[in-house]
Amino acid sequence: MNRRVGPVCLSAALAASTLPAIVRAGNLPDLESLATTPVYAASRHYLRQVDSPASVTVITADDIRSFGYRTLGDLLRSVRGVHIYNDRNYDYLTLRGYSRAGDYNAGVALQIDGMRINDPVYDGGLIGSEFPLDVGLIERVEYIRGPGSAEFGGNALFGVINIVTRSAGGSSGLVVGLDGGSNGRAGANARFGKRFENGASLLLSASYLDVEGEDLRFKPDRARGFPGGKVRDGDYDYSRRAFAKLEHGDFALTAGFGSRVKGDPAPYLAPYMFGQPNMYARDAEAFANLRYVRDLSESNRLTARLYYGHYDYLGHWPLDLESGRQTEHDVTRADWSGTELRLETLLGTDLRVVSGVEHQRDFRLSQHDMTKPDRQVYYDFGDKASRTSAYAQADYGLTQRVTLTGGLRLDRTSPGDTEINPRLGLIYKPGSNTAWKFLYGRGARNASPYERLWSPEGVSLDAERVENAEITLEHYFAPRTRGVASLFGFHVHRVVKLIEDADSGGSYYANTGEVRGRGIEFEIDHVADTGTHLRTSIGYNRVRNDERGAMTNSPRWLAKVNLSRPLPWFGLRAGLEGQWTSAQHSYLGRVSSIGLVNLTLLRPLRSDGWEASASVYNLCDRRYADPLATDSGALTNGVIPQTGRSFRVTLNRRF
Repeated sequence: MNRRVGPVCLSAALAASTLPAIVRAGNLPDLESLATTPVYAASRHYLRQVDSPASVTVITADDIRSFGYRTLGDLLRSVRGVHIYNDRNYDYLTLRGYSRAGDYNAGVALQIDGMRINDPVYDGGLIGSEFPLDVGLIERVEYIRGPGSAEFGGNALFGVINIVTRSAGGSSGLVVGLDGGSNGRAGANARFGKRFENGASLLLSASYLDVEGEDLRFKPDRARGFPGGKVRDGDYDYSRRAFAKLEHGDFALTAGFGSRVKGDPAPYLAPYMFGQPNMYARDAEAFANLRYVRDLSESNRLTARLYYGHYDYLGHWPLDLESGRQTEHDVTRADWSGTELRLETLLGTDLRVVSGVEHQRDFRLSQHDMTKPDRQVYYDFGDKASRTSAYAQADYGLTQRVTLTGGLRLDRTSPGDTEINPRLGLIYKPGSNTAWKFLYGRGARNASPYERLWSPEGVSLDAERVENAEITLEHYFAPRTRGVASLFGFHVHRVVKLIEDADSGGSYYANTGEVRGRGIEFEIDHVADTGTHLRTSIGYNRVRNDERGAMTNSPRWLAKVNLSRPLPWFGLRAGLEGQWTSAQHSYLGRVSSIGLVNLTLLRPLRSDGWEASASVYNLCDRRYADPLATDSGALTNGVIPQTGRSFRVTLNRRF
């Protein structure tokens, strides 16, 4: 709503797990050694995954194709310790059991090629169909757990999600694709890449997708007088995206634009009208990032960036008032730009130092809400802000087996305070295939302009702060078999949370005390010589607030299995995904556990230039609902029904 406030499945699984092994064919996971998988965002320079001072998961372009991921949210659902719920508008992250009411993914730093794209009004990270980048352009996604504020500033309370796009030089020729499926899904995309004689390379992409959506029936909400009803043509999702990447010498320019219109089918409290197809939200985001990387010497590398971002939101809500029918227009616009200088220095063979400065100017932060045609203004708020930062991180090899990492970042925000956030890590490697990681980090986030707008008059919001401690064991049983075990605990201070006012019936943001969490996770990642790729994980967490009550949208158990392997027919590849989420709570009560199975058949790109895939999501047609974290006025008994069985087919042709 308004930003304001079964046997068949078992048989399928067994069939996929017992397919005969064959020689790898087509484009299969390019993982000659999991131990050498590079990670950038954990330390702002490339390290092997085993040497990174963090617990990291990497999802590749091959994973995206093998499992038929449609959005960044689909991809993140497969990651250890990550839970996602949807309210028929946006995808929301729960990380290691922590999710706060009224959060638009503000606790994670979302980056595209090193540029943070969280908008400066909501601090929001868009990961659903509103994400401005087509997932077909993603080379890999790095999820770095734990506070990243020592390197990346605000938002990085519970991690960093770094999206690395395809290289312009690695995408030659023209690729045209079609995308269709259930619920009226129809789309197309085109991608063109070229390398020029002077060494420059260019990548251009454009896509659109229209989804008519489901006809949804909502049960009665007798506590608030809603008799129930059906919505037709109200769950649509229309998105448009464009992307360009130019690389030449030491320079790289990345630019993109994405726009989505999403129908909101849920019933809401009066005077909002129910079942109207013109009830929708539009999100549009644009970004441009110019990067210059130069080796000053054998031991010094300079990186300079200039970037610009734009965000535009419109909430369009029909109202039935005493004065007649009106339309509420909730408009948010943000523009920001910035620059960063970073120096990477190698001192001898044992010490590497990364240091830098960054300045960002938010020169438009506009929030406006009014009705039309009466032009009654509910609020009109405009502001500007800036952030100046300095940071440094050092990786020092104490011995051949022990590496010490220390980082510190200073952020001065206006309006806001000066925040200093440290990070410490100790990596002990008793052998080349085993690493013990002892990690500590602290992060802080100032309240967003949106949260400050909806806080009690005269009350200032203090910055949220999180402390995280973690012990991670990584062991490579073979070059292509990686095991991970993590034991973690965190403490969140001064949580900025949307709470309900019992007297007025409204909601507002306030600092609400503390949240503590602890848990344990296990993961196995294996790539066989036959081309089979298995990644499976299980995680348990227990999160409690000051009142020691159950947290909303915080399942204690998450179990995930991703298995892809070649089939002995026509060069096909099968991707089977299973996800189980234990029972959790909405703001009204307990919500049952969820078990989902997805299946994808992929015909990888071959010499004839064709690639095709077919996916079935929620294969068992499990009827389930996601819990709502807080009362947004939706008359749905605290839950939102989710999609049953659906399918998708894609066809791509390279010229």
